[in-house]
Amino acid sequence: MSNKNHDHKDILGHSDQLNQQALQDLSRKDKSLTAQAIDESRRITRDPSEPSYSTIQSLREALDQ
Repeated sequence: MSNKNHDHKDILGHSDQLNQQALQDLSRKDKSLTAQAIDESRRITRDPSEPSYSTIQSLREALDQ
């Protein structure tokens, strides 16, 4: 029985490690999308000739990449 308990703890430990890694990956991706949105909004701010509907559309396109 102790072998099974040990294996079970190993599996749970590995699962926790994978979950933590997934959270870190998602966090990195979110930061990347945020950075893209900020860059795009700065670009639009510098070019006031773009109408407001284009601003929203270009932000959506930047986030979809």
